[in-house]
Amino acid sequence: MVFAVRLLASSPFRFAARWPTLCATVSPFVSRFQEGRLRGDGEFGCASLSSRRHFADAGGFDDPNFEKYNEIDNASLSRVQPLRTSNTDEWIATEKVHGANFGIYVLNKGAQVRFAKRTTIMPETEPFFGYQCIAPQLKEQALKIRELVMQDVKQDPDTIIIYGELFGGKYLHPEVPRSSQSYTLRGATRGVSSVQKEPFPQYTPNLAFYAYDIKYKVLADGAMRTMTFDEATNVFKRIPGLLYQRAIVRGHIDKCLAFNVETFLTTVPQWLGLSEYYMKHNKAEGVVIRHAKRGLPEMEARTTMLKIKCTAFQEMKADRTQMTAPRAAKDPMLDVRMLAIQRVGPQLAAMDSVLPTPELVEHCQKLSDHICDSRLSGLLSKLGTDGLVTGALTQKRLAHMLAQDALKDFLKEAPPTVINAPVVIRREFARYLLTEARRFVAAGWKALLENAAPLAPGGRLPAVGSDAAPDDGAAAASGAGVLGTNFA
Repeated sequence: MVFAVRLLASSPFRFAARWPTLCATVSPFVSRFQEGRLRGDGEFGCASLSSRRHFADAGGFDDPNFEKYNEIDNASLSRVQPLRTSNTDEWIATEKVHGANFGIYVLNKGAQVRFAKRTTIMPETEPFFGYQCIAPQLKEQALKIRELVMQDVKQDPDTIIIYGELFGGKYLHPEVPRSSQSYTLRGATRGVSSVQKEPFPQYTPNLAFYAYDIKYKVLADGAMRTMTFDEATNVFKRIPGLLYQRAIVRGHIDKCLAFNVETFLTTVPQWLGLSEYYMKHNKAEGVVIRHAKRGLPEMEARTTMLKIKCTAFQEMKADRTQMTAPRAAKDPMLDVRMLAIQRVGPQLAAMDSVLPTPELVEHCQKLSDHICDSRLSGLLSKLGTDGLVTGALTQKRLAHMLAQDALKDFLKEAPPTVINAPVVIRREFARYLLTEARRFVAAGWKALLENAAPLAPGGRLPAVGSDAAPDDGAAAASGAGVLGTNFA
């Protein structure tokens, strides 16, 4: 193909003279393209074609065991509006990992394990991003999943499919070595290929798998059944070393829509042990929101799954390589998100979906619990009410000061595992603390103003300076300095 492109760039006379040669060069490519036999390892410079539905493998749908994973529609106001009518429906948002759709098929009651891309079950010799590097581990995990599904459904399924995302192969941090994974194919040793080509998000230098769905059928000629989110998660969490989807937000669909994907940094590196090697601007691709009952028979005719991508990943973006550049066009989800925020307020990710150990989740919750009535009352007794009356003490500034005071006390008893945690973890602690402080102050702000107005000045606010409360956007005092983050 490179030769063909050079011919096209040459003069018209040379091009005409060499037309037979050009045809001979291009014809094999065209015929293989039409037959759907383009390889996914970069042959003819088309590494990404195998993962796009417009270039489906024509032979893949003939395999009787193959079950194509449904495409997920983008969330839009027209799609979301009908789903808001019920106040009892529960929805779940999870991180959308940027990679290639990948399926693990456990066939014939566990006698055979096969691997599939979006369009077909693959032969073992297909070099699909080098998945063979992790195939032995995936096979072992898949057989354990089968055992657990068999226990949970109290039947012996003929077929189980674990759907997920094949991802990774790139983490360009100066202190993280490149992948050493390799595999042998047709007598040659090969390394893994980077699944995503964009600068961000970057997850890991190694190839990895992110599980998010389980389907099974009891009889070989029976119907497939999709496990609900909670059923599948209950299986995934019992498999050692398996990376799987975690609930970021749960509740009414508006809570999921109010989660800000534009500022969401991927959580995958910390789950893979790379918390120490923080990368700025490592945005997540977005989120997938699904109904909690998706998979049950009564949900078959309903919309049960949508995706929300950050603008850098939306298909209509003008330049997909400029991940931190200003938006080329208006975010089509902005109106949907703002309407949801008006209804339920902004949403943070669940702590256990971001913090990689139960110990960190416990201590982060303890830190948030330091925000309380007694602490706010104590802080106001030191400051007095002058600032509330004159407007010098704003709601946002009071929240910053309350968070700073809580952090100072928390750090007196915090264990070294928290104080010396990687910066990405400390930033999350600070984020949860400040959010809780802002919510707490906002909830009681009207009462604070009403109580302060008739009172004589009871104290003075510190002058703006080195001893003053931090201005909006400035680093909080010593406690936040230990956490190595800003409260803004």
